[in-house]
Amino acid sequence: MLCRAGLILPAHLTLPENPADPSPDKRASGTPAETEAASEERDRLLHALEKAKWNRRQAAKDLGIPYATLRYKMQQMGL
Repeated sequence: MLCRAGLILPAHLTLPENPADPSPDKRASGTPAETEAASEERDRLLHALEKAKWNRRQAAKDLGIPYATLRYKMQQMGL
């Protein structure tokens, strides 16, 4: 992170007022970059799964990730 003043202050950051309890709308929505990254990751997973004919172990191997990670990501994405 960069700051022209040389010192990053809380005012430079966009944080919820109470970090332990962010509002539901801030938890559910991400920045456009986060949303785009999640969409790209979902597309990569789907492509790998389709290429492997939905063989999850082969898709995980093709993606270079552990099988458990693929299963977790699929669960998080509702696949």
